[in-house]
Amino acid sequence: AGVLVAGAAVLIAFYLRDSSVFANLLDNAIEGSLLMPPEKRMILVSAAVKADCLIVTVANHKPASLHIRTEGMASSKGEGHGLGLGILRQIAERYDGSFSCEDSGERVEFSIMLPLLESRTER
Repeated sequence: AGVLVAGAAVLIAFYLRDSSVFANLLDNAIEGSLLMPPEKRMILVSAAVKADCLIVTVANHKPASLHIRTEGMASSKGEGHGLGLGILRQIAERYDGSFSCEDSGERVEFSIMLPLLESRTER
């Protein structure tokens, strides 16, 4: 799993030339998982190329009472904490991609889909 995480981080950092996007997703996953009992902690990271797009997904367990807020530009955690999820959507849209979040109670999954460099247009 460590190789996959490193590979996905390199792809995202190269694509956006800003590794803070991927770091933000991982930071959120780690923080959410740490709120769970040790036996329920889980983080899954995957990266794939499908139909000329890079798709990176980060999923983790979290307390069902923790509701994920994806709108807005800033992190809800206060100064010095990440980009906020809203900016991830803006970055994806800038490159003709998409960002999604599925919160199903004790599990949340974030996916960012970006066209490959040859097929994208920057806005």
